[in-house]
Amino acid sequence: MKRLKAPRPALVISVIALVMAMAGTGYAAFKVGTKNIKNGAVTTKKLHNGAVTAKKLHNGAVTQSKLSSGLSVTQATNATNATNATNATNAGKAANATGLAGPLASGQTLIGRWALGGTKTAGGFVQEAGITFQLPLGANPTPHFLGVGAAPTAQCPGTAAAPKAASGHLCFYSTEATNSPTANMVTSKWGARIFPNSATGNYENEGNWAVTG
Repeated sequence: MKRLKAPRPALVISVIALVMAMAGTGYAAFKVGTKNIKNGAVTTKKLHNGAVTAKKLHNGAVTQSKLSSGLSVTQATNATNATNATNATNAGKAANATGLAGPLASGQTLIGRWALGGTKTAGGFVQEAGITFQLPLGANPTPHFLGVGAAPTAQCPGTAAAPKAASGHLCFYSTEATNSPTANMVTSKWGARIFPNSATGNYENEGNWAVTG
């Protein structure tokens, strides 16, 4: 029986080198997944700035329990909603006036309707119509009367269908008049009264008004 000869050193070294080369190739081709990474192996120091973007996170990956400090997602959302609600409330107050008690804010306009009619006898009185502003003004407005079809003015730039008034002015726009082409007006910061200039007999006058603080 022949005895096996010990392999020569050169052969041993060659075999070892071949095994290592094959192992290296296999390692290079091996894909590293989450199962191959130990818990805590990847720390913030090992991540470049901007390495983890929103596109690389699955929906719901960042939960409240994973936030270490600062406002929670829910708290941040609630804070934003609260701010928006406050801004909306403040905007509403500014657009309204200065509150229901008044006075009407500068540049804000109130509109309404008036109507009167009757029969005037010789030496007799005519009917008066009173209007009340929804909000009192800061001062008595200057009154103006525009008859049926009258052209707009600088103080009363609107129409009977869309009444407008410049700041500090009260404008009466007549839409219908019989035996009463004009009217007299007395104003206060709470409202006004209007009565027609009419001849003896039946009369009527009506229309829309606008006042601006």
